Amino acid sequence: MFTSIFNTAKANIEGGKNYPKIDGIVIFRETKNGVIVTAKINNLPQSKDKCHGRFFGFHIHEWTSCNCILCTLNIF
Repeated sequence: MFTSIFNTAKANIEGGKNYPKIDGIVIFRETKNGVIVTAKINNLPQSKDKCHGRFFGFHIHEWTSCNCILCTLNIF
């Protein structure tokens, strides 16, 4: 389906204060039809409950932080 890759970028994942062992990488591959995003995240916290807490998601910022002043102004 996606055969032509033009540009590639990567983002390194680092855990924060509460979960410092989390690490990983996200790869962005531009294609003629859009962007393929591939993530490998390690050391996610485990839930003791077998039905809850087993799914994780992430969001992407144009800037380097959730605390970016331009992001909090909500001008985009």
